Amino acid sequence: MYRIPMQWRSQLGQWRQRAAIEDGRLTVETTMDPVQRAVILERNARLRRENPLQNLSFGALVLTIPEEDYYSLLRTRPALKSGDKAIRERAWRDFMASAEAAPYKVRDTRGGLV
Repeated sequence: MYRIPMQWRSQLGQWRQRAAIEDGRLTVETTMDPVQRAVILERNARLRRENPLQNLSFGALVLTIPEEDYYSLLRTRPALKSGDKAIRERAWRDFMASAEAAPYKVRDTRGGLV
């Protein structure tokens, strides 16, 4: 296998891109800087601990998902990007209720879904 190292910068920070040619087929893997991803997830944990949001009558931020994780979620849960609003909303509610959403939550929702 022949590997071609490449890097590029996005507007949201440092991204790493690896390309490999195997059996005459080019595959490209793009990953987020693990430090930047860790910063986002640590911020989420800090916000959950502090729970600064009291008045939610206007709506509230519930999840902060690193971009790489977001696109991975869309691949594994295609209903999250459904064109049908009811299907998309149900899929997001199901995701938020799952243990998989825990690192992305910015507030504690033990009392139920927001």
